[in-house]
Amino acid sequence: VRDAEPEPRALPYDGWPTAIAFCPSGRSLVIGGLDCTARIVDVVSGKPVGSPLPHGDEVLALAFSHDGTLVASGGEDRAVHLWDARTGRSIAAPISHRDKIHSLVFSPDDRMILGGTRSGAIALWDVGTSRLLGERQAHSGPVSAVVFHPNGTRFLTGSADQTARLWRTEAMQPIGDSLRHEGRVWAGAF
Repeated sequence: VRDAEPEPRALPYDGWPTAIAFCPSGRSLVIGGLDCTARIVDVVSGKPVGSPLPHGDEVLALAFSHDGTLVASGGEDRAVHLWDARTGRSIAAPISHRDKIHSLVFSPDDRMILGGTRSGAIALWDVGTSRLLGERQAHSGPVSAVVFHPNGTRFLTGSADQTARLWRTEAMQPIGDSLRHEGRVWAGAF
């Protein structure tokens, strides 16, 4: 006799979703979209955690810290927002940027956030101080993927310009030539 599968449950998000990220524990997720909010959701109960996370414009990028305590969000409002994943409360003033944020990832030690922008730039921020650590042009199109190597010394970017590129974290310098693809690079992994 097999156990019955649980009934699918609609998540508490009425907008058009553009980004989603799971907490490393698998117990919660965050959804963001065109309604200019993100919502942290308890996966077991299907209920929201705290109030919707407000943004000045559409949410395009979301990331959980590796320890599951923080959520980073960004998008059309040209800012990176940091939230307490347990309460949904803002933990710092939004980190302003000159461009729209299209992708985000925490470093393996959760001390830095790497973001990719619409113009093809990448930026690295200190989580504790919100200070910009470095920025440079990486691609000729929007950066749709940013991924850290597990040891944090390198990262990978992918773009609408149909390339992926490997980088040294500390110097924000490319390693080798861009890797060409036949279409937009949406994701990467180590």
